[in-house]
Amino acid sequence: TVHFKAVMGRAAATTTVVGFGNQPIAPGLLSTSVRPLAVLHDPGTISLQAGLEGDLSPGPNGDRQLTIEDWSLVAQMVAGLIKPANDSEFVRADCAPIETLGDGTLAASDWTQAGRYAAGIDSPRASGGPWAPGGAAGLQADLPSVTEAELSESPALDVGDTARPGRRLANAGSARRLEAGSARLATTTLASVPISLNAVGNENTAGFTLAFDPTRLRLVGTRRGNGLGTDSVLVLNTNQTSRGRLGVLLARPVGARFALGAHEVLQIDVELLGIQPATISFGDTVIRREVVSDNATVLTALYTSGQVLLDGPAQPAVPRTPLRLRSGTVVMRWDAGQPGHYILETSNDLEKWTVLNEWNVVAPATLEFNDVNPELWGQRFFRMR
Repeated sequence: TVHFKAVMGRAAATTTVVGFGNQPIAPGLLSTSVRPLAVLHDPGTISLQAGLEGDLSPGPNGDRQLTIEDWSLVAQMVAGLIKPANDSEFVRADCAPIETLGDGTLAASDWTQAGRYAAGIDSPRASGGPWAPGGAAGLQADLPSVTEAELSESPALDVGDTARPGRRLANAGSARRLEAGSARLATTTLASVPISLNAVGNENTAGFTLAFDPTRLRLVGTRRGNGLGTDSVLVLNTNQTSRGRLGVLLARPVGARFALGAHEVLQIDVELLGIQPATISFGDTVIRREVVSDNATVLTALYTSGQVLLDGPAQPAVPRTPLRLRSGTVVMRWDAGQPGHYILETSNDLEKWTVLNEWNVVAPATLEFNDVNPELWGQRFFRMR
């Protein structure tokens, strides 16, 4: 008995012949007395069935049945929580756009398309499309901490988006928007930041990466937003939050849509680690940015960053007078009666101001600043805000 292992996932079914050859050993049959015997060598055939687009369960070869288990596994691969076992499994997970049987990347639209297959909305298709992954999120190596480029203002995707040349794109202008909220802190360093989708009315799925500077902001927790119904699915990749990245994948039920208007889809709880403000922006490093319609079309959208910062006090600090001179040092003091973020600035012309010091006050306190070389300055003004 000879056992063969076939690789599933190619585009078409194949019939291959298994016959007899002369290399490295010529065929022959001998008697017990070592005499050649006449014999016929009949070849056989093996028929290989093609895999189906979106068919992953059970892994790694699937079973040519498209079910909710397949849809779930595609979501985990898009989110980078599991990796394709081989190229064949990647090809079957990469099932959007449907016209080209994928495009070499794993993104939210693949999850949407897999759901349409599982629900029987689209007829099954033999697997095909790009054989080698072209930047699939699920195949990325572990990344270093967030870079400044990732925290820059997130651009809008448009019809000419070259990052996803194979994706079907539909343009609805700037009305469709994913937005990170902002928080101003006065008495605490903890904040809850909403992530919202401003929907046009044909959105089904969204995927994106939230990026932040891990030296300024720490992710404490996450929870489903008030605008994401209990019938919707939320998948998070928290494996890189210590490096400043959170992968987010969410969807309404297959074939359903977000209603027109704003939907809070996620709440993230964060801690501000210092006095510097921290930006929360959208990126592609863990999960690619995509907003997808119920028919697996990629939709254009704007992505708006948010910010977490310390707020100023409700009432200004009261300076103590007069200023006291001690060992050549000018000592300035203010009574800060309200919690908040206080900033001391100086200027010699009342136009250009330079920050001298900052305080984060959580209870009434006296703020002190020592100018050790006052003789180096001429006319000099101070202000506390």
